[in-house]
Amino acid sequence: MIKGHEQDQIRLSDVARVTKGYVKPEREGLLYDTLPAIAISIAMEEGGNILQLGKKVDAKLSELKEDIIPAGIDFQKGILSTGTGEKCH
Repeated sequence: MIKGHEQDQIRLSDVARVTKGYVKPEREGLLYDTLPAIAISIAMEEGGNILQLGKKVDAKLSELKEDIIPAGIDFQKGILSTGTGEKCH
């Protein structure tokens, strides 16, 4: 609601069409195996150990999956970069 200048109220629906949903077509979207997805970028600090970072990421994902993330939501590692532009899986 919008308060008018003399205590009158105007509902947004009085002057616009209001819908609930997503913008179509999606302006920015991500798919993984044809399913909607969210990407999270994780970067190692300078001087860090990449193997330890990988173990910490795996542990945190397991913790989140067990305690916080609802059933049916899955995690997949997408692309890991070595920082040199070379990609590995």
